Amino acid sequence: MPQAGRLLSCAVFAVLLLAAAAWFCWWREPPAVASAPSLPLPLAGAVPATGAEAAPVRAAVPGPAAEQAIADEKLLVRGRCLAAESGQPLQVALQVGEDDGAAGELASADRAIATGTSGSDGRFELGVAFAGQKDLRLVATAADRAAMNCRRDGAQAGDVWDVGDVRLPLTARVSGEVIDATGEAVSGAQVMLVMIGLAPMTMTFRDQHTASSDARGRFVMTAPMAAGEWWLQVDGTGALRNPRKTHVPPGGEHFVRIEVERPDPAQAITGRVVDDKGLPLPDVSLSAHGEGARGRGRSGADGAFLLHRGPPHFDRGKSGVELTADAPLFEHVRPAEGQQAAWGQRDVVVVMQPLAAMTVRAIDERGARVVAFEVLHGRLSGTGPAWIDYAASKLQYAGSGARLSELRSGPHVLLLLPQDPALAVAGPVRFLAGDKEPGELVVRVPDRVPLSVEVVDTAGAPVRQCELDLLASLSEAPADTALPAPRLAGARSAQLRGSRQVSLASGTTDERGLAQFGAPPGRYTLHARCVTHLKHTSEVVVAASEPRLGIVLDAATVLRGRLVPADLLPVLGLAETRPDRRLAVLARVAGAGTPPARARTDVARAEVATDGTFTLGPLPRGVCALRLQGWLVCSEVHTGSMQYSLGELDAAGPQAVEREFDVAAFAPATVTGIVLLDGRPMQDAQFFLRRYDPEPRIHVRIATGTDGRFQTRMPPGVLGAQLAIPSQPGPGHVILPLPDRWTLRAGGTAELRVEGETRALRLVLRTGDDKPLGSRRVRVESKDGYNRPGVVTTDAEGVVEVTPAPYGEFTVHVMNDPGPELVSRPLQAPAGSPASLEVRLGG
Repeated sequence: MPQAGRLLSCAVFAVLLLAAAAWFCWWREPPAVASAPSLPLPLAGAVPATGAEAAPVRAAVPGPAAEQAIADEKLLVRGRCLAAESGQPLQVALQVGEDDGAAGELASADRAIATGTSGSDGRFELGVAFAGQKDLRLVATAADRAAMNCRRDGAQAGDVWDVGDVRLPLTARVSGEVIDATGEAVSGAQVMLVMIGLAPMTMTFRDQHTASSDARGRFVMTAPMAAGEWWLQVDGTGALRNPRKTHVPPGGEHFVRIEVERPDPAQAITGRVVDDKGLPLPDVSLSAHGEGARGRGRSGADGAFLLHRGPPHFDRGKSGVELTADAPLFEHVRPAEGQQAAWGQRDVVVVMQPLAAMTVRAIDERGARVVAFEVLHGRLSGTGPAWIDYAASKLQYAGSGARLSELRSGPHVLLLLPQDPALAVAGPVRFLAGDKEPGELVVRVPDRVPLSVEVVDTAGAPVRQCELDLLASLSEAPADTALPAPRLAGARSAQLRGSRQVSLASGTTDERGLAQFGAPPGRYTLHARCVTHLKHTSEVVVAASEPRLGIVLDAATVLRGRLVPADLLPVLGLAETRPDRRLAVLARVAGAGTPPARARTDVARAEVATDGTFTLGPLPRGVCALRLQGWLVCSEVHTGSMQYSLGELDAAGPQAVEREFDVAAFAPATVTGIVLLDGRPMQDAQFFLRRYDPEPRIHVRIATGTDGRFQTRMPPGVLGAQLAIPSQPGPGHVILPLPDRWTLRAGGTAELRVEGETRALRLVLRTGDDKPLGSRRVRVESKDGYNRPGVVTTDAEGVVEVTPAPYGEFTVHVMNDPGPELVSRPLQAPAGSPASLEVRLGG
């Protein structure tokens, strides 16, 4: 036997001995346990140990922590490594490791489960043997180049993970200094460089780097940074003056000098952070947002903090400042409504509660201890509620239990998946974490019930290829079939993220219309769906005494379609292989709304085959609006989902409709042009092209070159432009929609001149009885999306200047705390700059 195999066998044997020893040391039979699902589910409480005799052991095999290598089950990882600047092949070191979902960007070297090197042509293939791991991360490294990495969720043996071309950029060492307007050094500034604007890639490099300035105002980024354009952000000071971004050249050293405003000490928030016993907490990350400004900082060794009123931030239109605090192993602190701080407030005390922990153990229906199991654990968000998964790093298996750490207070939910095929899934089990959280939770795992479901139509004929799911809600609300329900088989916690329900058991009918599968006992929502018949939903009870169920489905309209011409489909998205990017046809009840409501209104979806055909159903009676959902690579900074209208279909009942759809009108156009602001090219800037017609509206982000020119692809239709103008002081941008409109024809070309002007607008704000609205915060909005960060405030006479002024109609919003916000009627700025406009609001 190879040495690695002998070591692995020894490790497994050692884990078995430790598990047995641990059992003899601690196990006692609990008097009460959390049960299998029964809607509505109770909250699981603490289960203390008693003096009862030890329960027998069931399925005493290693749990998920034991490494059980399966030599023949492998994942093939392949791709090609290239130099980003030239496209030449690179020889690169490669590593595949388990990704525990923690904040770290790379898998650590000691956790690598496969390593290799790309060949002289840049190509590589790695075979990854599975040993109980869940999600994987691939890392590619080479000298003087940015490390590239990507994650594979729910990897499966036998899959091929093709990452395509991996382009590694050159790097440089970056340092700099922070100064004020007089040239004096600014210490304690948190400098962040962020690279934004690149289209999402399969493998990416680190796009954020941070450092703090010392007593001389100097800072050094600890890791080399990829060459390219980086945007600057500075915290712990006043607003950022310049530069707004910096170009990191390939190779060598790069120095950047950053000028900031000195903050007003009278506007700073001071205080200290303590734990629930009153002891100081150091190195806590704090942030304050409110009244058009933000501030960030960290607590010192004595828990003291200082938050300057710093850079501009979106004004939420309310008075007060929202103060938040984050620290490892402690609850995130966020004040309740009405408990905000104020700029300039002193001696604020922030109290942080330690996070809780709990051990999960399992027994079967006969009281035997279940050793081998996996836990999917999440907490429920306050909105929905929906599942927020906990990272695998916060869940550790030891002996015959699972230790959940860093539990935030509030409702949590877990699913326990035993490895014994005779046992069913236990859960969802809900419990509360907080002051009285259980130190231990014992979950009773039910026996799996063999279930047979017969599906027929109204004539009694079997319905084939009908998919069945037993849905259980993750919250106390009943399951809703209009919402997504991930199937638990093979799922990971991350795949449940955002869900409100889950499919605990599923099956598909055969030629006889029968589906047979094992299920946990309990009360569920049974959901049946197939292409040819209308969906069916009913409440069912699964029990050993009721092993058979029968349902009847109504036949529906089915659309068998074809998209032509076939040679156009690849540019519309047919060439995409990722599941979330595949070309598909959607059906929605006509008039049911537009995104984001589509999650509840799409009644059917069908992926388009390589020959352009698709089968869409079932379609309910009535008029359905059809859309083609594609994927368009617009430019180097934008790759996005596009939707096109295919018209409507009147579904009259049980029938098969055949139709051909000409998509030539959707052929993307090529757009080039120049962007000017005040007559000068906007160099190395970004702006937006927006398609206003036909619906749905689409935003495409585009970058300009050093000469202000750009090139992109756009879906045909009526376009408008929005400029992103750096705000002063920074960071942030003013979004300025322009009045110009252009019409693109399908497959055509267009040369655009996008030109804007930073016009000044003087607003004189008064009440209806001619009193000035002095010292009021003001926000200007328009339907086309005019937006500016920060806040502008009227003087004592109610006068304020807005630059750049919006084009077209806009409204003026005046903060009137403690009363309601004052809103003007639609206004339009007079021609010329500067322009003046008197606005009367309220009584």
